[in-house]
Amino acid sequence: MISGDLVQADVKHKEPFTFRPIAKHIFSMNETPIITDRTYAMKRRLIILKFNQTFCGKKEDKHLEDKLAKELPGILNWSLIGLSRVLQNESITKSKWMEEDKKAFMRSINPVLSFVDEVCVLKAEALVLKRIYTKNIILGVMSQG
Repeated sequence: MISGDLVQADVKHKEPFTFRPIAKHIFSMNETPIITDRTYAMKRRLIILKFNQTFCGKKEDKHLEDKLAKELPGILNWSLIGLSRVLQNESITKSKWMEEDKKAFMRSINPVLSFVDEVCVLKAEALVLKRIYTKNIILGVMSQG
């Protein structure tokens, strides 16, 4: 499904046809998942979209479903415009906040990135010795209890 190769589909009582399958996986969760894949391929494919608002108490709209039902034609048109943009650009538009959230997520699953961001001064000719990195990781773990 991810190779990009053509696949043949057979439909009963009709001619088979070929197509190039496209799949997107969407995961919705309350907590950040534990992912051990820290590769560039993973980072390249990952899109993080946080929903930071909660609608409880005074913010809760008990008539929201009815209000949205009245707006369905406009919502559909808005969705189709977005789909057209995705198809034209061959990718999903990412906001500045989405990129920042992705960077924070990648740092959270990769201690080397955290070390570089928090401890290192980046220079083209600079090196970090393994023992310095190991010492900082050990001290960091010990300071967290």
